[in-house]
Amino acid sequence: AEANAMTSQIREKILKAALQSITRNGIRAFRVEDLTHHLKISKKTIYQLFPSRIDLVKKCIEKINEPVRNKISLCLNAHKENPMLQILNYTKSFVDGLYEPEEIFWQELQKSNEFRYLFETVRQEWLTGGEKILNACKNKGYICSDTNIQYTNRRLQTSLFEARLNNEPYSGQVLFYNIFFRGIATETGRLWLENNV
Repeated sequence: AEANAMTSQIREKILKAALQSITRNGIRAFRVEDLTHHLKISKKTIYQLFPSRIDLVKKCIEKINEPVRNKISLCLNAHKENPMLQILNYTKSFVDGLYEPEEIFWQELQKSNEFRYLFETVRQEWLTGGEKILNACKNKGYICSDTNIQYTNRRLQTSLFEARLNNEPYSGQVLFYNIFFRGIATETGRLWLENNV
């Protein structure tokens, strides 16, 4: 049991250091050799716990995705009585997540053949949640009835993600989505936004 606990600690230490490197410098710049020097452990130890560099990177991305799924769930369960507040918090949470890693990480992840599916899986979860909340906004009369929710939702999240890839400032993103929601809001929705944002 003690050996298992030790192995688990070393594994977590490796994952944490690899994750910091990948989210700061990108996937391509990540080298196992740098990790061995930084952690003062052998390559053999790393490869006993992670069969390959690709496996280690994959585990890092999966580790990023874990709290994202929790965020999505929390946002979908909060403020159900007011979908406008819910969609603002949901979108803020989406943008916050984009600004945790450096833009190089997102650029490389999007282009990667090995890891893109991990990115697409979580992106789809964000899209599904956003669509659900926007539909609730529409049903409550906050968003214009002729709004194509699926298209609007995809356009919003794609615009926010592309702005992150282009290293747009965080404050610009917040301004953008607030203006975006005003653009699709009914008079009731605009009044709510003016009074609450």
